[in-house]
Amino acid sequence: MIISVQRFTFVVLFTNGKQKIMKGIIYGRVSTNKQDHARQVNSLQEWAKRNDVEVVEVFTEIVSGRKAGKDRAAFAAMIEYIRTNKIGIILISELSRIGRSPMDVQINIHKFVYEVGLDMYIHEQGLRARDSKGEINSIFKLMTDMFANVAGMEVDQTRA
Repeated sequence: MIISVQRFTFVVLFTNGKQKIMKGIIYGRVSTNKQDHARQVNSLQEWAKRNDVEVVEVFTEIVSGRKAGKDRAAFAAMIEYIRTNKIGIILISELSRIGRSPMDVQINIHKFVYEVGLDMYIHEQGLRARDSKGEINSIFKLMTDMFANVAGMEVDQTRA
């Protein structure tokens, strides 16, 4: 299944010397119903307020990260929302929320950041895909590739 996402230019506007508020979405995922999204969502909403991001939609789900993003209901809904709405940034609490398969995580990051042109903020690692000028953060790909592989290793260790 190929998911098409519209491409747009990442722009941060300034009005009267102040940065215009960027529209963003939150994606949260937990693996079991014994866990809760609240910590993820609350910390990302606080970060958004401090960083001039208007959270326009929150997508959460209870599903294993082993399942590919396109096969998860809230993740698929997020992709559709991105395709049909103009947003500037995706907020996630940690990279493993996108998934536990390094390949799936890397493909989704590439799609969102490099093909579509979105910014992405990963709270736990303090990583942002773009700088204040909208340019790609040169170490973002290196770090997200590394963290994606660590998340994959964690899955392998729990299977042993």
